[in-house]
Amino acid sequence: MALKQTTANVIYPTVGSLARELGLSQAVVYRELRAGRIPSIRCGRRFILPRSAIRAWLETAGKSLQPAASTGIAAGSPGELAARLEGGVA
Repeated sequence: MALKQTTANVIYPTVGSLARELGLSQAVVYRELRAGRIPSIRCGRRFILPRSAIRAWLETAGKSLQPAASTGIAAGSPGELAARLEGGVA
């Protein structure tokens, strides 16, 4: 039986839900969203958070030249974060 494609399967319903999965505070996630470091779609004042874009961002997180310390995010390896998003454990 295939998983029904619901809005919750496609986007994160809230910034808080993304923050919980990443193990970060909402304040940090909002800061990174406003700075354009976490992929999102801006709709007025609201952030739409596509799961596929965030998953792809996490999979490539360790491949950039910018050190993680400069972003203020230190929440584990990209693989660990991607596994959290997939519902597994790393």
